Amino acid sequence: MRHAARLLALVVGCAGVLCACADPPAGQRIGATASSAPMSSAATTTGTEPRATRPPRPAASAPPQNTRPGVPGPTITARPARSTPLVDGQADEWVRHQEYAVATRVGGAPSTRLTSAWRLAWDTRALYLFADVTDPVVTQTHPLRPWLIGSGDSIGLELGRYTTNVRTDRLGSRDVRILIGPSESGATLRARATPDGAEFGRGTTWTTGAAVVRRTRSGYAVEAAIPWEALNVVSPKAGLRLSANLLLADAVPTGADRGSLRTLMSHNPQRVGAGIRSRFAWGVLTLGS
Repeated sequence: MRHAARLLALVVGCAGVLCACADPPAGQRIGATASSAPMSSAATTTGTEPRATRPPRPAASAPPQNTRPGVPGPTITARPARSTPLVDGQADEWVRHQEYAVATRVGGAPSTRLTSAWRLAWDTRALYLFADVTDPVVTQTHPLRPWLIGSGDSIGLELGRYTTNVRTDRLGSRDVRILIGPSESGATLRARATPDGAEFGRGTTWTTGAAVVRRTRSGYAVEAAIPWEALNVVSPKAGLRLSANLLLADAVPTGADRGSLRTLMSHNPQRVGAGIRSRFAWGVLTLGS
């Protein structure tokens, strides 16, 4: 009897354990107390806090549509003018200014006799230039058509706003081309052209400021004061950077093609096409202090 009673108590105890191991309350893990909170998988497997996830790096922004990064050509500097130059075609006031050679062929036929040396200055009123040109035969057959002066013997200045991304579909609204050259009768010719889409338009004569062409033994000298308004520059100041090309044109002197462009020179070897074709590669003009 005592043996049977012990056996019955053992069976009842085991039944109580099985009841305690029955299904846990809803939402609670097996083996967890009612007050315990679920643990993250990382903490469950490693026993450490999970590592913070680093946010992804933002993608590099693409250039705006219809633009490309600029590849600037050589940098030139215009020094501050100590006094307003007398525009008379003489080099007296320019001897202390740095000289920039415009002698790299960027269009037309090679020429061993064509070259020029430029000097630049500025103040709040104007950009000043002096160019000494070597050109044995002066040829200009377009005195009444300013937009064609650049096909004959002349110098040219292309100027525009400096930007890191340059448009590929049209010239900038502030881009401008200034042309100055001698007529065969000894007069001074000048023209100004503004953009017409991807090219410069026909342009017209500019009458503000001053320009003089003086014939020399080896060619001619050009001196000019070009108001900033004519160059579409609103607030000139020291340190300002502008896109710029210095140009020198030489015409065919004889024959059926007399007066048409024979050679084009620049200080910028990257200026190998007119208009939008080389706009991304224009040089840089800095206003010095």
